Amino acid sequence: MNLSATFAWPLGAALAAGALVNAFAPRSIRQRYSEWGYSQRFRYIIAGLELAAAALTALPATRTIAAALAIAIMGGIIGSAVTKRQTGAATIPIAILLLALITTIASS
Repeated sequence: MNLSATFAWPLGAALAAGALVNAFAPRSIRQRYSEWGYSQRFRYIIAGLELAAAALTALPATRTIAAALAIAIMGGIIGSAVTKRQTGAATIPIAILLLALITTIASS
């Protein structure tokens, strides 16, 4: 297993887990979307984007695209959390963003 795959697979797993959490959101996630001013339908868009990024991590040729998409998604979540002063909600997205950055570097 090369260095790129070492980081890409955990990134894909984290994104797939995030997609499931957003698609079948528990009350706390649904409430956060409302608090942040987002429609409940928006979580399905985020879930779809996370799932697409997770799928793109599978192939070495698309890992950089997957990581870029993950960075954009996580950046949006982090920005929303900071704007609404709920920085605790940014912990996992920050970890995933860092993993996506490392995957990008390892894929180059």
